[in-house]
Amino acid sequence: GNVLLKATVSDSAYCQWYLNDKPVSGATKSELKFPNLTVNNSGNYYCKFSNFYGAAATNTILVDVSSPPVIYNQPSGKDVKPGENITLDFDVSGSPPFSYIWYKDSIKIADSDKPSYALPSFITDNEGTYYCEIGNVCDTIQTNSFILSMAPQICIVTVDSGTNHNMVVWNKNTSLNIHHYNVYREGIAAG
Repeated sequence: GNVLLKATVSDSAYCQWYLNDKPVSGATKSELKFPNLTVNNSGNYYCKFSNFYGAAATNTILVDVSSPPVIYNQPSGKDVKPGENITLDFDVSGSPPFSYIWYKDSIKIADSDKPSYALPSFITDNEGTYYCEIGNVCDTIQTNSFILSMAPQICIVTVDSGTNHNMVVWNKNTSLNIHHYNVYREGIAAG
């Protein structure tokens, strides 16, 4: 947005605006305009007037520009081995402080107010759809949702002696459906 800082003095005087006690280059008029305010414009501003009789400064004004959260490196789903330690995380930019709430199957996870969430020793009860909600003073957004599921443990392809057809057998220690699988013959993908 647009912001205008204005200082006046009753006599003619030289004017210099300061940001965090450093002169703002080219800011020597009684008005300091920000046509496109950004986070880089945040700080403490004041104007210092000087003439033949001396110098005086205005009170300091804080300009605090915040930006909404932006998520980078979205978390993604995966098949997890039993007992594997998993940490769910992502990167976020914007103006801190941020609030975090992790969800599993659309239900808030207790004590999940950190930017990462650990699942030590993954078990079947940890399977589900996860996402995190991130907020700051500007906005609240959420990561993409993703699925964590238990990986099948043993998969054997054999021939049924009664029908002479291929038979796939696995130990599926999971509560979720298996959406795809790969068949290998002697270590080479066969279908």
